[in-house]
Amino acid sequence: MKKHLLAFIFLLILSPLFAQGYLYYLKSAYPSYKNVYEYFYKNYNPDELPKGTQVYFAKDKDGWWVYTLSYQNISRVPENKQLLWSVREQKWLFVKMPLRKDKDIPRFVEDFTAKEYEKHFFYGYPAWAEDVIKLLSQENSLPDKYLESLARAYSFQSEGLLFPHSEFQPTENEYDKFFQLKDIPEIKLVNGLKNAELAIQTYEKLLRQNPYYHTPVGSVRLKLANEYMSTYLNFMIMGDTLRAKHFLKPNLYEDFFVSFAKNMLNSCEEKAILITNGDTDTFAILYVQHVLGIRRDVTVVNLSFLQKARYIHYLQNLLPQEQRLRFKIQIQHYKSPLTEVLYLANKEIGIKVDFDEIVQDLNKDMQVVTNKLALTDQIQGLQIEAKQWHLLIKDDFKIRLKYFREHLYRQDLALNDLISSNLAFRPIYFATTIDRLAVQPYNDYIYLEGFADKLSTTQSGRFDKVHWDKSYRNLKENMDWKGIDKTAVKDSAKVRILFNYRYRFSQIAGMLIENGQKFLALAVADQCYDLFPNEIIPYDFAMPYLASIYYQLNLSSKGDKILEICMQNIEKYLQTRYSIPPQFASKIREDYYFFADFCDLTAEKFERKTLQQRAVYLKGRIVGG
Repeated sequence: MKKHLLAFIFLLILSPLFAQGYLYYLKSAYPSYKNVYEYFYKNYNPDELPKGTQVYFAKDKDGWWVYTLSYQNISRVPENKQLLWSVREQKWLFVKMPLRKDKDIPRFVEDFTAKEYEKHFFYGYPAWAEDVIKLLSQENSLPDKYLESLARAYSFQSEGLLFPHSEFQPTENEYDKFFQLKDIPEIKLVNGLKNAELAIQTYEKLLRQNPYYHTPVGSVRLKLANEYMSTYLNFMIMGDTLRAKHFLKPNLYEDFFVSFAKNMLNSCEEKAILITNGDTDTFAILYVQHVLGIRRDVTVVNLSFLQKARYIHYLQNLLPQEQRLRFKIQIQHYKSPLTEVLYLANKEIGIKVDFDEIVQDLNKDMQVVTNKLALTDQIQGLQIEAKQWHLLIKDDFKIRLKYFREHLYRQDLALNDLISSNLAFRPIYFATTIDRLAVQPYNDYIYLEGFADKLSTTQSGRFDKVHWDKSYRNLKENMDWKGIDKTAVKDSAKVRILFNYRYRFSQIAGMLIENGQKFLALAVADQCYDLFPNEIIPYDFAMPYLASIYYQLNLSSKGDKILEICMQNIEKYLQTRYSIPPQFASKIREDYYFFADFCDLTAEKFERKTLQQRAVYLKGRIVGG
């Protein structure tokens, strides 16, 4: 009996080690996503597939698969799925795809998607999260990266049941009748809640296990806070306010992110609409509004969520009455798979179309064929015969947009609908954290007002135009800088925000100089210089521009000091560049070259010859390898 007991205890001790050994073996049994990507594109050319078809990779227990999806595949069930690399055979397999005949192979980019494939044991298909949960949920002592994978899998499952909006999630919910809470099966809400709570519990466990762990969005504490608020928003979109409020907790965000959210909100006029796009700008702002009760008059709209009909319904019908948004296009057309993608067929940029004509055609008959709107021949999608769209705002004023793309998405259609339907009644702002390419069509109408870009009813004529008086007043009266201390920042989310702050300060100071407000420009430049020193956040691309501000104010010694520190940072890069992982080396080298080039151009413009010579020398070293 004693022997059996000892053997049992021995097995209990060893079982976690065996489990971890198996997980390590499983992880090492597959080629990397980079290897799969490069092998596939070296041998196959998906550009020859029918228009509207995209290629995806899936990693499951059998190996790496390649499959296709059309834009209108609302189930997201893989089409033409073929095994590309077999775990059992440990080799590449032939697949029926167009063979590559040229050497024009797309370059691999180490982006968010690549990191997700490497993070998870299984990924890239609708059931990946379910398979990860089965594999990891019974393990008691998981390493940090596996805990993160498990937490993300629970989160993915919750989203899929409530408000599917992540890649690889089925989107049937977008095309069903369940826009009323009473019509939604209770089991869906219960399971969505259960998985959301498991995701939060797993992130909390990861935070206790390693408070310094870093996720793609930033620190694990930030990721946990975002998980609470994203679950809150998911239930609000479903119309389940009771369950939603369960996730409104105090002290979720650090002071830094609370200040960031306040600064965005306080840059907006009363009853504004604020367009965001990322996790942190959206969820931190919602936290400040709905937990701290600050600036609840502003309606926050996540740009990427506009791809989903249920979210448009939420903005139109479920927000408090005074915050609800108007849309001209009927909701059933946003639910149609035909509006997933819109093709801009005409190659001539000069052909124009009034947005109201598109709205009328859609609302009149989804099958209508006119010279402006048609069903494409090759795929089920809408084709618009113009790349210039005119949005009538009020009276005779129109916003004139130019698209330099071959296709748009539903979120682009919905954003234009939102702007044309609401701008005459409420001010609209874009968060400064939005990628500039996303707002490129509106550049001529955007003015910076602190830390949000206002969409104006007058043309600015240039993309970096600043309402200098409002921006200066916002900086001096409405901004909060809590959480910015004198220690070096390593959290990637904070780094991105601090870079954004620094760039916007420089923009405002430059516009103040252009408008003859040199004293105010000096105050803004000095505030930027003091708030964001090199010791907290290394000098970057914005700093040569700040140096130029000091040169224009005849404070050459301060400008010289900034350029000197910039070039010291470039020197540090050159000393350590051979230790940079190969997948990042090329992009980082390119970034530092442009950084040195900005230093060169600034020094040349203001005749700082010694500094210019040094910048030219550094550019040569970067290029010379």
